[in-house]
Amino acid sequence: MVAPQQVTVTLHIDNIYELYGTVETTATVTIPVPPIDEDSDAYDDWRQEHIFAVTGTGRTEGNAAYFVRITASTIPDLLGREFEFGI
Repeated sequence: MVAPQQVTVTLHIDNIYELYGTVETTATVTIPVPPIDEDSDAYDDWRQEHIFAVTGTGRTEGNAAYFVRITASTIPDLLGREFEFGI
């Protein structure tokens, strides 16, 4: 069996803005499967390019933090994986 190269995930995103409060969003996206080694530069690049890119609501002023959790995935091992940005 060939491993998939793409995964469809649903992301629950908490956008916490200094000036606007907290905004919760959900996004379903198809992205490349992440690298296996979570401590690698390739994994960090994947997080930035494919997870962080989905966060935010277009607000550009003030500080912000983003908390992302995978709530559905075509690859079950990714379920529940969490990411933090901007903290």
